[in-house]
Amino acid sequence: YSQYMWSYWYNFEFELGVHILDGRVQRVFKKVWPDENGASPEFPIKNTKFGWKFSLRDMSKYKTLQEYVTRLYEICPIGVARLDIGWDSTDKTYRLIEINSAPDLTQNSSTRSMYVDFLSTKV
Repeated sequence: YSQYMWSYWYNFEFELGVHILDGRVQRVFKKVWPDENGASPEFPIKNTKFGWKFSLRDMSKYKTLQEYVTRLYEICPIGVARLDIGWDSTDKTYRLIEINSAPDLTQNSSTRSMYVDFLSTKV
């Protein structure tokens, strides 16, 4: 697919939506195809337009993720964000895809409450 991309294409094994507050991982959502046991489409862009969704995951399964996020936070100290991060299985490392402001939280009330509680301590 690299012939269609303007930058280097990483074929990530999986992608994560990582919610951070002051550089600490709070929640991890994995981008999944709705039928996790079925074959996903061949096209590599994994967004909601093409049917992908985020599913809450156990943070302990991503043992080196906090270390990676800490290094990112030292470079770019954003207090409240969702990081889109991919796992590059070739180089055995996480790679930052993009930094987002806190996303629409209407579908996950516990994540929304987490942000509200955090922000109320800052005001």
